[in-house]
Amino acid sequence: NGLAVRDEIVSRAMGGTHPAFKWVQYDQYDSREMSFRQIALKQGAEAGVQRFLDWKNSDGAAPVSERSINQLGYVLLGMKRVDEAIEIFKLNVREYAESFNVYDSLGEGYMVNGDTLLAIQYYEKSIKINPDNTNGIEMLKKLRGE
Repeated sequence: NGLAVRDEIVSRAMGGTHPAFKWVQYDQYDSREMSFRQIALKQGAEAGVQRFLDWKNSDGAAPVSERSINQLGYVLLGMKRVDEAIEIFKLNVREYAESFNVYDSLGEGYMVNGDTLLAIQYYEKSIKINPDNTNGIEMLKKLRGE
């Protein structure tokens, strides 16, 4: 997680802020995104989702980006914590329902879990939002045995 401290190190060494780092898209060590990730990884997805909801209730807006939630879901998938990954992907669908990518990711979670019907349902939703979603199209073909 070395990139999580890059802004602070460069600021201390060189002074000021450096907007070029924005393209890296890596959450800073003291961000809500990183806190959310650590809570979910250490205490479980349910605890992470609850913290997210607590922040949202106090602020009125989604406290963690779609990208960060999705990344956490894939980290959990990689750790074989599939049920928890699905819970994180479900949170992303609730918070960012206009994004095709959140449905695509939830479809993948269900596919990994062996739930073909739900996987198909969410991949179809993803393609409905973005007909050019080639990953979703390919996954649907695979799931349908085409």
